Amino acid sequence: MQIWDETKSAPISNLTFPTSNETISSVRFNLAEQSVLASVGSDRTFTLYDIRTGKAERRVVMQFRSNALAWSPTLPTLALLASEDHNLYTFDVRHLAAPVQIYKGHVAAVMSCEWAPTGVEFVSGGWDRTVRIWNSREAGGREKGPGGREVVYHTKRMQR
Repeated sequence: MQIWDETKSAPISNLTFPTSNETISSVRFNLAEQSVLASVGSDRTFTLYDIRTGKAERRVVMQFRSNALAWSPTLPTLALLASEDHNLYTFDVRHLAAPVQIYKGHVAAVMSCEWAPTGVEFVSGGWDRTVRIWNSREAGGREKGPGGREVVYHTKRMQR
């Protein structure tokens, strides 16, 4: 991965992980600590980089590939991953041994995710042609319909 200054004709930094040959599918700078960025890649990795040192600091290999990631706007150590295994994962980057929470509900790969500005809720979009709104404090969806069932947003015109 390369970091560029738009006014320069060459990258100002090359970030690498020595044993990786991955294709990076999503990369995001941390909102609070702007020298830290994270990526997810085709080799099922979630990697944290520090542009001050120019190298990958920590890495987690997931069981399935992650398609997107997002940093929490209110908790700068919390990252959200959208996974091929139909789930979303939140990780505290200080303790990467296990996810803080796993969110289940999609019936196909989760392709995108993004936090609400409050940091309490987030949204995900999946290959199952649905958009879901989640409360970050619960493993189920935000809204409940009759009988306590989750409400899922979809229409006939939604595409993958």
